[in-house]
Amino acid sequence: MFGKRNGWGFTLCLLLCASAIANAQSTSTGDIRGTVTDSSGAVIPGATVTVVNIETGEKKVFTTNKSGLYDTISTPNGQYTVTIAAPGFEGLVLGPITLDIGIITLNGHMKVGSTQQQVVVTADTAALLRTESGEQSTTLDEKTMEQLPQVGQDWANFTILLPGSAGASSANGVTNPGAAVSLNGSMPYSGNFLSDGGSVTNPHSADVETDTFDTVSEVEIDDSNFSAQYGIGGVVFNQVTKGGTNRFHGSAYEHFQNDALDARSYFNAPDQHIPELKFNQFGGSIGGPIWKNKMFFFFNYDKTIDNSSYSGFTSMPTNQLKGVNTPNGQFDLTQLMPLDGNGNRIPVTDGNGNNVINPCTNTAVYQGEIFDPQTQTTVNGQMCRYPFATDNVIPGNRVDSVARNLLPYFQQPNQNTSQGINGDYYYVVPTPSPSTRIFGRIDYDFNSKNRLTSSIAVRDANSPVYSEWSTPVASYHDDTSDYSSQTSDVWSYSSTLVNEARFSFNRQGSFLIPFSLNLGIPAAIGLQYAKADVFPNISITGNICCDSPYAGTNTIYVQNVYQPSDVVTLIRGKHILHFGGELIMLEDNSTNWGNVDAGDFNFSGQYTQASLAASGSGAGWADFLLGNVQSWGATNSPLFGGRQKSPQMFVQDDIKLRSNLTVNLGLRYQIQRGWSEVHNRIGDFDPTIFNTVSGNNGAMWFAPANHRTQAQANVYTGFLPRIGFAYTLHTNTVVRGGWGMYTTPWSVDQYGNAKGVGYSQSGSAQDQTNGVTPLTTLSGPGVFLGTNTPLPYVNASTSPTAYNGQNAPNYDPYHTPLTFLYSWSLSVQHEFTHGITSEIAYVGKHGANMQFKADINQVPVQNLSPTDDPTGRPYPQFESIGGSTFNGVSNYNSLQAQIHKRLSSGIAFGSAFTYSKFLDDMDVSPFNGQGGTINFQNAHDPASNYAPSNFDIRTSLKSSVVYELPFGRGRTWLNKNRFLDEAVGGWQVSAIVINQTGNPFTINYNGANNSYSQAGSWYPNVLRPAQKGIKKSLNEWYDPTAYIVAANGTFGDSRRNSLRAAGIDTTNLSLGKTFNFGEGIGLQIRADASNVFNHPDFDAPDGNFNDPVNLSNPGRPQGAGTISGTTVGGRNMQLSARIAF
Repeated sequence: MFGKRNGWGFTLCLLLCASAIANAQSTSTGDIRGTVTDSSGAVIPGATVTVVNIETGEKKVFTTNKSGLYDTISTPNGQYTVTIAAPGFEGLVLGPITLDIGIITLNGHMKVGSTQQQVVVTADTAALLRTESGEQSTTLDEKTMEQLPQVGQDWANFTILLPGSAGASSANGVTNPGAAVSLNGSMPYSGNFLSDGGSVTNPHSADVETDTFDTVSEVEIDDSNFSAQYGIGGVVFNQVTKGGTNRFHGSAYEHFQNDALDARSYFNAPDQHIPELKFNQFGGSIGGPIWKNKMFFFFNYDKTIDNSSYSGFTSMPTNQLKGVNTPNGQFDLTQLMPLDGNGNRIPVTDGNGNNVINPCTNTAVYQGEIFDPQTQTTVNGQMCRYPFATDNVIPGNRVDSVARNLLPYFQQPNQNTSQGINGDYYYVVPTPSPSTRIFGRIDYDFNSKNRLTSSIAVRDANSPVYSEWSTPVASYHDDTSDYSSQTSDVWSYSSTLVNEARFSFNRQGSFLIPFSLNLGIPAAIGLQYAKADVFPNISITGNICCDSPYAGTNTIYVQNVYQPSDVVTLIRGKHILHFGGELIMLEDNSTNWGNVDAGDFNFSGQYTQASLAASGSGAGWADFLLGNVQSWGATNSPLFGGRQKSPQMFVQDDIKLRSNLTVNLGLRYQIQRGWSEVHNRIGDFDPTIFNTVSGNNGAMWFAPANHRTQAQANVYTGFLPRIGFAYTLHTNTVVRGGWGMYTTPWSVDQYGNAKGVGYSQSGSAQDQTNGVTPLTTLSGPGVFLGTNTPLPYVNASTSPTAYNGQNAPNYDPYHTPLTFLYSWSLSVQHEFTHGITSEIAYVGKHGANMQFKADINQVPVQNLSPTDDPTGRPYPQFESIGGSTFNGVSNYNSLQAQIHKRLSSGIAFGSAFTYSKFLDDMDVSPFNGQGGTINFQNAHDPASNYAPSNFDIRTSLKSSVVYELPFGRGRTWLNKNRFLDEAVGGWQVSAIVINQTGNPFTINYNGANNSYSQAGSWYPNVLRPAQKGIKKSLNEWYDPTAYIVAANGTFGDSRRNSLRAAGIDTTNLSLGKTFNFGEGIGLQIRADASNVFNHPDFDAPDGNFNDPVNLSNPGRPQGAGTISGTTVGGRNMQLSARIAF
C-alpha cells in the first residue's frame, strides 16, 4: 500500500513539474473505447478485454471498471482483434478493427453461456461514425491519399478537399494551398503541424515540416471543438508516420514530370514555350522486425531533382525609353501615354470627371504626359510645371548618371505590343529545387505495458533562386536544411492508468546569399551613398513602366523548437481523464529579411506631374531617369537571438454518462510569454514614453529600460475552456456538437519585430512636400536636396529619440492580448449500408483581438486636410510607424453537408458541400499576412475595413471518387483467364472535382494618395454598382467608370473586398494499373493530371480602377477591370511507377 501511494504521489509530482513546461500537447495514437453489457443492458464489471495488433503481435489486456467501461488508451494505429471474456458469458471476438488517430467505440454485448464458447464477428470494422466527441475532424488515411490524383507528392495538397477550406486567390492557391489553407474561418498558418505528436511548426516565416508522402500512415485534421489536449492554433494537423511490423514490407518509386506532357495555360501564346519542367522524385522504403513481436523499424529515402520554371509577362523599357539609337541620345517617353479605343490620348480628370487644366499652360493634361521639374513655378497660387522642349522627350544630357549606368541591367523587350509597353517582356525563370530527405523510425515494446517510439526526419535543399532579371540582379543562393525528431514513452501502469511522455526537437537552418554581394556594383554605377556592397533596390511606380531591379536576399534563419511534454490518462467510473503539461521553447537565431542593404530608392512619378492636382500625369520612369528620389531607406543588421517559452497545461474529462452519450469537458491553460533576445538587443516604439526632443509622448524603448526585457508582457489569462458531446440516437445515427476557445501562435514574423531594433544601422526618409521637391537625387552625395544635411542613417543607437524624423522601426503593443478564436458546431452523422456515411453540420467561428496591421502614425480622419499636412500625425516627430493593433474581429458561419463511402465493391467516393460567409477586418495570418492580401484605408478604424475575407468562398462543392474497374481476377467480369487478367485486370481510375465561387477583391486608386493620410490605400468613391448591367468578360469584369477619385483630403466610400472574382471549376484525374507478382508483391504504373481538361479558371481582374485600359493585344487585355492571369495553371501530368512488397 505504501508503495502504491508513493507511486501515485511520484506520478503527480512529475505531472506538476511537466506542467511548468508546455505547447500543443498532443498524441499520435488512438483509443478503442466501449461498454460491456449483458443481454438486458446491465453493465458487466471485471470483464477481460484483450487487444491484439494483427501486424505486430502486440498484446494488451484491459479490465472493465464498475461502470462496465474499458479504454485501450494510447494505442498505435493499425488493425486489431478485440476479445471480450467474462465469467458466465460466452466469449466475444470482434475484428479486424481498423484504428486511426482518435477514438472509436466498440461496445460488447455478451450472451449468457459457457466461457468455452465464442461468438466471432469477422466483419472489417472501422470507425465510420464518431461517437465519443463533438469535434469537427477529418482523417486522411494512407490508402485514400495513395489512390487520389496527386501531382507532386505532398499530403497537404489534399487540404483543399476539406469542408470549409479556402486558399488565397493566387496562382494555384485556390486549389492547392497546401499548408496555407484557411479552414472554417481560421487564417492560414494559424494551426499547429505535428509529426508523431511533436510540433514541427517553426517560429519564423510560416515554415512547417510535412512528412514525406511515402512515410505518412495518416493525417488527423481537427479544425473545430477539439480536445483541450491540443493547444496552439485553431487547427491541428497531426501526421502519424509508418512503423515496422512482424513482416518485412517496403517500396521503391519514381515520379516523373516533364513539360512535354503539359499543356499551355490560357494566356500563353502559341509561339511561347511552356515553362521548362524536368522533375524526378525517386526513393524507397523498408520496414520490418528487428526482434519479432518486440522491436520494429521503418526507413525511407527520398530524392527530388526538380529543374522546373515559371513564366509570365512584365514590362521592360524599350530602346526608345532607354535612349538607345535615338536622335541625339534623347529619351522618348511617348510610349507611356495610354490611348483610348480611338487612338486618342486620355485626359486626366478630377473627382467630378472634369479635365484637369495645367495652370502653367492653361491646357488639358493627359495621362502619362511628363513635365520638366526644372520649370516648376507657381501660377495663381498653384504649383505647376511646363512640358519638356520636345513633348514627352527627356534630353540625354538631363539623365542622371547613376540611372544611366543602371540601364544595361534592364532586360530587352521580346514581345510586340501594339500600344504602350505593358507586358512587353515574356520571361521563363528556372526554379531548380533539388532536395534529399531521409526518415527513420524505431518502435520497441519492452513488455506489454511499455512501448518506446522514436523517429527522425532530415531534409537538405541547396539551390539558386532566380527571377525575371539576369544574374546577379534579384538572385540569391538558398541553402536550407531541416531536422526533426521525437521520442515518446507510453507506460501502462494498469488498465486504468497510462502515462505518455514525449520529447520532440525541430530545427531549420536557412542561409541566403545574394549573387551581387561584394561585386563592387554600387561603386561601378557611381552610387555614392550605398550602405552595403550589393545591388541597390530600385522601385519604379506610377503608370505603366517599368519592372524594378533589386538585390537578391541576404538572410540567415536558424530556428529551434524544443518540446517536452507529459500526459496522464486515468479512468475512474464513467470518467476518462486526460491531464498533463508541456513546454514549448523557441529559438530564432536569425537576421532581418534582407539584412544587407545598399539602399531602397523609390521613384513615384510625382516630380514630372503637371501639378499636384494632375495625378495620372508624370511617370515613375521619368523620375528615375532624372534621378529624383521620392523616398529612401536602408537597414543593415547583424544576427540576433530571439527566445520565447510558453508553459501550458490541460485537463480533459470525457464522461461516459450512458453507453450512447459522452460529454467532453476540458480546460487548457497557457502562459504566453513575450519575445526576448539573448543579449537584450531589443527595442520598440512606445507611445507612452516622453520624447525629450519633440516635447510630447512617443519615443523608442530599448531593453532593459523601464524594467522590461521582452517585446510583449507575459499574458497569464490564457484560460481556454472546451465542451462537447456525442449522443448516439441509435446504432447508425449520432448527434454531435461543442464549443471551445483557442488562441493563435506568437510567431517571430508577427510578434518578434522588435528583435535587434536599436542595434542595426538603419535610416529612412521620404519627401514631405507631396511631390513638390524630391527628397534627394540618385547620383548625389546622399543629402536632402538643396542642403548639406545627410539623409538620416543611425549607427546602432539606443537613444529614445534616435529615430526622430524618420520611420520608427516597429510597433507592437507591450500589453498585447491573446487572439482568441471561439469555435462552435452542431452536426448529425448517419451511417447507411455499404460503408456510406453522411453528415450535415453547422460550423461557426468568431475571432477577437485579431491583429490589425497598419501604420499607427497615419493622419486620423479628423485631421485630414485638402493639402498635404503630415503634422496632423498622432506622433509628428516620426514618419511611418508600421505595426499592429489587436482590435480586429472575424466571423464565420457555414452549413456543411458531406457524404462518403469507404472502398468496397471496387468504389469509394466523397463529396463535401459548404455554404458559408466569412467576414473580418483584415486577413493577417499569425505569420505576418502570408497567404492573403492586406488592405486598409483607415488605420484607426478597423470596423471601416470589415468586409468579406480574402478567404470568403460562399459556396463550394468538392468531390472525389476512386473506381476499380470490374475486370480480371477477383472482379465481376473476365476473371477466369490469367493472361487476360494481365491485360484487363488491376485498372483503377480516380478523380477530384472542385467547383466553388470566387474570392473577393478590392478596388483601389493607383497613384498619389491625395487623402494625405500618409499611409494605406486610397479607395475611390462609388457612383453606381460596378458589376450591374455589364456582361462580365476578360475585357470588362467590372465597370471602371462606376468609380471616381475621392476629393483631396478625404477617404473614399468604396469598401474593401467589395467585388468578386471568377469561380473555380477544375478536375484532377488519375489512371493506373497494378500488376501482381505473387502474394504481397505489386507494381503500379499510373498517370496523374491536374486540371486534366486544361480548363482556364481566371484570376481577379486589375483592381486599380484608374489603370489605362489596353485591349489592342488579342488575348491579353490590360488595365482596369481586365483579367490577364489564371488561378489554376495549365494541365500538368505526372507519370509514376511504384513497386511494393
